[in-house]
Amino acid sequence: MGLAAPFPWELEGSAAGLALADLGLPGSRWEGTLSGQAQLGGSWERPGLRFAGSGDGVQALGIPVGSVQVGGTLQDEALAVTGSTEGVAFSLQARTGGPMPFEARAEVDVEDVTRFLPGGPPAGLRAAIPIRAPKPAMFWRASLN
Repeated sequence: MGLAAPFPWELEGSAAGLALADLGLPGSRWEGTLSGQAQLGGSWERPGLRFAGSGDGVQALGIPVGSVQVGGTLQDEALAVTGSTEGVAFSLQARTGGPMPFEARAEVDVEDVTRFLPGGPPAGLRAAIPIRAPKPAMFWRASLN
C-alpha cells in the first residue's frame, strides 16, 4: 500500500481444491472442487480487480455440470466476466455506476447440454431467445442453437 495519494494498493489471494459442499452456497447438493485466484489493485478511488477460477467435477442441485471456468475484470466502473463449461459459454459486460447498462450473452450447444435434461430434449429442439429490456441502454441477449 502506498503512503501518498491516491494510496495505491495490491492484494492477491488464491485457493486450491476447496470443496463446494463446504462453502455454504445457496441451494443444496453442491459437489466438486473450486480453485482460483484474484488480484485487487489500483486505489480506493480507482479500484481494479482481476479474477480467474475453475471447478472440477461440479454438480449443482444434482445436475452434473462438469468442469467450469470463469474469469473477469473490474476496472473503474467497467465489469467484464466470461465463463464456460461443456456445451455452454457466457459473457457479461456491465457498469457498476451511473445508469448501469449491461449486456449479457450465452451460447449453448444443445447436443452437449442434453445431459442436463431427463430423457434428452424433444426431437429437433432449436431456439433463439432475444430479450430486450425497456430501455435501449439495457440489452440482454441469449440464444440456443
